[in-house]
Amino acid sequence: MKHFFTTNQKGSAIVEYGLLAGLVAVVAIASVSRLGQTIAHSFEDTASNLEASQSLEGPAASSGGEVVADPNIVITEDAPSTAAGAPEIDKDGTVTASFEEGDDTDFYMVRLSETSDFNAVATDSDGRVVRQTALYDSNNKLLGYNWAATWDPTSKAGAQANDLPPGDYFVRVLAEPSAVGDYTITTSTRHDVGNSPDTATDISFGVPIVSDFVVGDYQDFFKIVLAQDGPLNVLVENLDHTMEKQVAIFDTSDRVVGYSWGEPTQTTHSESNLSAGTYYIRLERDGSDNGQYRITVTQ
Repeated sequence: MKHFFTTNQKGSAIVEYGLLAGLVAVVAIASVSRLGQTIAHSFEDTASNLEASQSLEGPAASSGGEVVADPNIVITEDAPSTAAGAPEIDKDGTVTASFEEGDDTDFYMVRLSETSDFNAVATDSDGRVVRQTALYDSNNKLLGYNWAATWDPTSKAGAQANDLPPGDYFVRVLAEPSAVGDYTITTSTRHDVGNSPDTATDISFGVPIVSDFVVGDYQDFFKIVLAQDGPLNVLVENLDHTMEKQVAIFDTSDRVVGYSWGEPTQTTHSESNLSAGTYYIRLERDGSDNGQYRITVTQ
């Protein structure tokens, strides 16, 4: 009987050990499962962060664009042959670049923050390299272009567009066939007198305004307001080689009130009795004459 009970106690101990081992196994499985879920979530979070980072940085990195703060820069890498990915250059600065073998087109992007006239001139550093310079807007519309003179030992081509609204614009430089060498782009902006009644520059009686005509700029408009009926006198003085072709006055209905033809040194026009209201003064330059002038309006 004693032997029987002793044997049963050993059997009970074995059963207890088995239950304990099973409980430990269950706890271990649960812990490993939770650990696996935690690690999976960690990997998912990391992957999500990487995707977000790529979505923010990817386009800028893949576009090849280069934002440049220094107005005088040297571009060591070849500029793209399309507007996509064109490096940004300053609107008032100088860029030195080059054409390599098999490379005949370079694009650059310029950003204007306010309405301006914009001018870009490409000039050779190594013989005849530049063939043409052209300007485009962000819709790929051609705004202006110019060919380099064929008789010069070096080549130079500039393009200008007036009254450009704020936005992104592109400068395209073409190389002479099979040309290899350095060139320089000089960009500049100016707040020109408006070239239409809609963009006319306000002028006050007795306050002279000095402005100029440049390449691509053929007429300037000024706006004057008569508070009461009376005369209107316009004096335009040529300051350096500018020839005023004509001075004309328009009313708000675009009707010509009167005009006078230009003289070598100055041009005048007078209206003796105009009704109160707003009037536009249009100055036209003669031929390709560039230079400064001074306009004064009196009563």
